[in-house]
Amino acid sequence: MAPNASLMIAGGLLGALGLAERVMGFELASLAGGERRYDEVIGATRISGPYSVPETYALTLVICLAATLYWLQSRGRGPYIWGLLIAGLEVGGIAFSYFRAAWIAALLVAIGSIGIRPRRFRRTLAVTVVVGSLAFAATTQLEHHNRAFEARTNNTYNIYGRLATYDQGIQFFKSAPFVGVGVDQYSTVVAEHPPAVYHGVRSVTSPHSSFIAVLAEQGLFGFVPLVILSGGIWLVIRRLRRVASTSEEGVLAGSMAGAAAGYLIMSLTLTMLPYEPSNAFFAALLGVTVGRLDIRSAETRMAPAE
Repeated sequence: MAPNASLMIAGGLLGALGLAERVMGFELASLAGGERRYDEVIGATRISGPYSVPETYALTLVICLAATLYWLQSRGRGPYIWGLLIAGLEVGGIAFSYFRAAWIAALLVAIGSIGIRPRRFRRTLAVTVVVGSLAFAATTQLEHHNRAFEARTNNTYNIYGRLATYDQGIQFFKSAPFVGVGVDQYSTVVAEHPPAVYHGVRSVTSPHSSFIAVLAEQGLFGFVPLVILSGGIWLVIRRLRRVASTSEEGVLAGSMAGAAAGYLIMSLTLTMLPYEPSNAFFAALLGVTVGRLDIRSAETRMAPAE
């Protein structure tokens, strides 16, 4: 079975499991070392599937959605109904995670997978407009008919809290710019300092960003390699777009670009780096991309000798 098909099937199973949790009211987070997360602000439970926290669940589904959209467009003539059904389950799971970053990430995946093609900027622009319009219409309807979505969309309190948290994380970095305050020491250090305040909202005790976490805990020693690695992923995508000779390779490059953008958005606003499952899914999709690039590069090198 192709790796992208495996990711698609995994995403379908995760989406179905999460929606079952939503409908039937059970939870599995406690079995995975976490706990049921009831959000009092929105008056709803954030589903987390088989994982300990809903962040992992949401990001994993975002990555699987990219693989599903890639599969749908690279099948030629085939049983699209299964791909569409699985994509619907994945979108449903992402929606009920109630993470705005995950919603934005899913939109970026859709734009990347469907809209980004080598040397076809007009297509990208058109898909962006269409996806943006559909997302705006859906959000407007959900805000009028679902209290949880309305509360989540209009909540600015936690945005101010994140900005205060980022400011405090940067202050920790300034206190130890080269090696940071120590791996997994953020919560210990934050307890020894007064909270930062932004627009009257206090910072929280976790960094709420993979980049802020690494910057504060590991300083430049850890942050610079993280930035270089992130840049390397974008170089892989850019290279594949340049050497793509088939529409399927163009779809793969666009899907990977969407997944990478989604991963970046969630990593900027949530501390995703310590969660292994979503990292493993992203690495699997990246491996598919790098493998295809290796094949294309080898064919390019051999071409003059033929």
